[in-house]
Amino acid sequence: MMKYALFCFVYIGAFYCISQNQNKIIPAPTNIKMGTAYFTLNNTSKIITDKAFQTEADYLKNIIEQQSSFTIKTIPNDQVYKSFPRSIELKKTKKRVHNEEYNLLIKKNSIELSAPNAIGIMHGIQTIIQLNPSAFQNTEKKNNWQIPSVSVFDYPKFKHRGLLLDCSRHFFSVETIKKYIDLLAFYKMNVLHWHLTEDQGWRIQIDKYPELCKTGAYRKEENGEIYGGFYSKKDIREIVAYASQRHITIIPEIELPGHALAAFASYPFLSCTG
Repeated sequence: MMKYALFCFVYIGAFYCISQNQNKIIPAPTNIKMGTAYFTLNNTSKIITDKAFQTEADYLKNIIEQQSSFTIKTIPNDQVYKSFPRSIELKKTKKRVHNEEYNLLIKKNSIELSAPNAIGIMHGIQTIIQLNPSAFQNTEKKNNWQIPSVSVFDYPKFKHRGLLLDCSRHFFSVETIKKYIDLLAFYKMNVLHWHLTEDQGWRIQIDKYPELCKTGAYRKEENGEIYGGFYSKKDIREIVAYASQRHITIIPEIELPGHALAAFASYPFLSCTG
């Protein structure tokens, strides 16, 4: 339980801060103006998307449907010949200030999200989610959502925005790492520093050196229990692909020659003393 304490504290604490004020966007946008109306998202809503943003449109569709009693259709904008009420439109625009910028305009009958590239669109989607966090986090299926009207122009102030996840000292499942990646995306971060090797455990599969995972991935705890695990190449590809869809770069930390007791335990000849 202890190894999940910090993870849960960060998640619940941040979520509580947002839920106390639905107009609070984290990080604070460059420019924001709140309106007085509400956009109603329901079974008549459509997502209309530029073909460059189809992956992001599918991501938004899945997020909505996970917490809804209805499905929502995505339509390429080059196939739209009439206007739809309560539509969400993802549009491509020219850059104004920054490569990761976006404009979000939520009105009573429409949501218009525009950006020069897919990264900006993803950030704008996270802002939509943050405007109504209870709906996106609710375990009960909703028939409709009320999203407050707003005008936002935003771009990140820092190029590198990331967190570290140390899986060497404490091994986390693939599903837990995916949840961690979702939280990074939620707060518009773009880097996962993934610690994969340490004295306490070797976590990355290397075909040429199988003992690294057979021996180095496990350790005996003080109570005598064997603790550990490792990520197969399939696991790593899955995690990298999952992060990529959310525009998050994974920086792996693989330490040699220091912090390498797990490697020495697997292959003693690697050390100076044997």
